[in-house]
Amino acid sequence: MDGKIANPYVRTRFTCRYDLERLFKARDEVDATIVGAQTVIDVDGTYTPKSGKQILRVLIDGAFRVPLESKFFASPAPALVAVTEKAPRSKIELAKKAGIEVMEFNGQVDIEALLGKLGERGIRKVLVEGGGVVFSQLLSTRGHSYRTSTYPSRSSSTGVHYCP
Repeated sequence: MDGKIANPYVRTRFTCRYDLERLFKARDEVDATIVGAQTVIDVDGTYTPKSGKQILRVLIDGAFRVPLESKFFASPAPALVAVTEKAPRSKIELAKKAGIEVMEFNGQVDIEALLGKLGERGIRKVLVEGGGVVFSQLLSTRGHSYRTSTYPSRSSSTGVHYCP
């Protein structure tokens, strides 16, 4: 979830344990995960499979806002950050020295070009974990197949509830 999808006034859990189990299983079935900067800032997860399988984790962060100290970068799994000229050059250099791959784009991160470059590396299946900006860009691409999941919710005076 990111700020454009989640209710900004209520702290919500992403989903129930059954859907979390499905998410963890899905991570085992892909070659890479793709996630946006705001989602990583809000959730601060590793985005890795529970099994220990090493998949590429791709962060779309044009301005490189995610701190290098985040859990995303602390994981031993390989990481790639897609940035633009808005990213501080010094942070890009620090990331590269830490073994983080950086892919630079002009203007904005072109998700179709990013997917093409991942495909050239043999990455065929990706799991897009959020957020709203990344999803909307992904849906505007052509020549890719998608499987989406939505989570039922209901609202009450105590917040938003997911799953039974």
